[in-house]
Amino acid sequence: MIELQIVPVRSSVHVPVATLWAHIQGGDVDKGLAELERPANVLVDDLLWWTAALKTARAA
Repeated sequence: MIELQIVPVRSSVHVPVATLWAHIQGGDVDKGLAELERPANVLVDDLLWWTAALKTARAA
């Protein structure tokens, strides 16, 4: 990973197959997506933290 200049991020968002299938079929996915809001926010927060940390480190 060092050669690619990337870092691991532990957080993730897993979209359930049922939600994906409902979307493909044109169904209601609001409930399925609402359940993903918290993990998505955690992931975005982690990415923003790494962005700031790596920007500082690479500028040094």
